[in-house]
Amino acid sequence: SKPPFDNIKVRQAFGHLFDRETIMKTVLPPPAAQPASSFLAPGFPGSNVEELKPLQKYDPELAKKLYAESGEKVDKLTLQVRNEANQSYNEVRKAVAQVYADEIKKVLGIPVEIKIVEQKVFMDALNAKPTQVDFGMISYGMDYLDQSNMLSVFRSNGRHNWNNANYQKLLDEAGPLTDTAKRNEMYRQAE
Repeated sequence: SKPPFDNIKVRQAFGHLFDRETIMKTVLPPPAAQPASSFLAPGFPGSNVEELKPLQKYDPELAKKLYAESGEKVDKLTLQVRNEANQSYNEVRKAVAQVYADEIKKVLGIPVEIKIVEQKVFMDALNAKPTQVDFGMISYGMDYLDQSNMLSVFRSNGRHNWNNANYQKLLDEAGPLTDTAKRNEMYRQAE
């Protein structure tokens, strides 16, 4: 709900900034296997990876175009990165954050400061109402193998400052269904 990310063109521009394939090959160590182009990872029940891939394909020229169309002029950004207990994992996160910062600067001309934030401080800021994390990097892992586990992260009035009535309706209706095919289709639509 806050500029510049309240502008869909800015969000779309950021979706086309990152060469996920190269990041996977050069920055992330094994067992990282496939870049994410959807919130439900490849192999996850109901995953939309192939369908959603074009929405976030690496295309710096399209990113520039969308950013220009947004009408926004961003002087600088601060990318807050949640610090983890696992220090080797933190080094990888910092490297990925640096790739993001470099691409944003190179393609859109926006300088990005990377700020490593202790886990409790980051989570308190993320969960504040309204959130105090306008641009952040956090990892998500599934608690159980079901679309509801991952997609519920973006429930309306949840921890992230994003609300969509159609999305919420699909989550609410899909959750209790026992018809797997219908449930998968509703979650697919939601994603």
